[in-house]
Amino acid sequence: MLATGLDEGFDEIITALPQSLIGPSDHALLAGLDELDSDPYSILTTLRREHGPVLRFGADGTYHGVRIPNGWMQDENHPQFIVLGWDALREIVQNPAVFHSGDGAGGPSVESLGEIVTFLDGDAHDKHRRLLNQAFGRRAIERIRETVIDPIALYLVRRAKDRLQQGQPVCFGKDIGLPMAYKTMTSLLGLPHDRFAHFVEISSALHQTAADAERAMHAAAELAEMWREQLAQRRRQPREDLLTWMAQAEEQGKFTDEEVVRYATIFLPAGVDTTSRQIGLTGLALLSHPDQYAAVVHDHSLIDAAIDEATRWSPSAMLVPRRCMEGTVVAGVPIPKLSSLTLWTSIANRDPARFPDPDVFDIHRGPKRNLAFNAGVHHCLGVNLAKSELRAVVSACVTELPELRLAVPPGAVDVRGIFVRSPMRIPVSI
Repeated sequence: MLATGLDEGFDEIITALPQSLIGPSDHALLAGLDELDSDPYSILTTLRREHGPVLRFGADGTYHGVRIPNGWMQDENHPQFIVLGWDALREIVQNPAVFHSGDGAGGPSVESLGEIVTFLDGDAHDKHRRLLNQAFGRRAIERIRETVIDPIALYLVRRAKDRLQQGQPVCFGKDIGLPMAYKTMTSLLGLPHDRFAHFVEISSALHQTAADAERAMHAAAELAEMWREQLAQRRRQPREDLLTWMAQAEEQGKFTDEEVVRYATIFLPAGVDTTSRQIGLTGLALLSHPDQYAAVVHDHSLIDAAIDEATRWSPSAMLVPRRCMEGTVVAGVPIPKLSSLTLWTSIANRDPARFPDPDVFDIHRGPKRNLAFNAGVHHCLGVNLAKSELRAVVSACVTELPELRLAVPPGAVDVRGIFVRSPMRIPVSI
């Protein structure tokens, strides 16, 4: 059985976490772009409405007058596009033969993380995906839900409840979202939780490759060295954790030694950074609409609908890259060979052609798949884990804290970031 280590020591670690770990990690790319940083939805949906779903980077360095930094690839030798519409984006992600993921990221992202499944295409991608689905597929995550995920969520929500009843401050992101994602991943990987803050800082660095490639490379190297030591331990003393599974997969010839290290290096930041922020954004969405939070309190069958709507309306991961490998046309716009494209999944989720009144948060909207976790062959590997964590947190909140509310007006909560979006602080009360 996986050990979660929910004890007084973990409580002290959470209390000592700096609030600065909660915010987004792309500030360096957004200097002078405060309006875009604060509200990318208004700006980008206006661009789509006025100029169409697929826009080409102009000679003036803007998209029709709007400066939007490219967080994945700076390629001045080939055209660059942004994709903002639902139909256009779906067409691209459903055509992996033409639109590659690995070539789309390129640059420091691949240099720091290596050729992991996110950056692979074709047969290599399919092979790794099938293997990793054994660890992250729906059945695999369901097996650890009752022993790992649900207990962590319940512990954190009850801890928050105790603090609130004692009149102590609680931030939904710092006290619930971040430790939920971190503790889940370290439990799966079999890591101690005593280096919480340091690992979160490293995770953040790995998501800032475009802003600070050197720092990202150092972070990746530090994690890789740690994983080599951990994997050597697992070979000597196997445990019931993800690292042992990967070490055994390597021995069976399914992964190379370097591939095991690469995946171990990305598992922690991938499982913590976007998921912790999504938990915070989901809590903020529900608590900003008290009537809808109350509806979930009274009818727990609405939990999944609430999560789906929160990830559509306010996702943490805002975009994904692609590279066009042969000339084609999308939404009437010619896309030359080797063009790079930024697919704004978050903005496509606000396309009125797909979602009526898309700017309205409505958990009663009805089942309609969104793009919060991407789509096609490159849909998020950790979607089942992330949704299970979200489900556990929302379930624990509506059960243990039915009177939970924001301690400030919704408009006073500062949400920032255009690559990975996050609330800066979410003070709550009862």
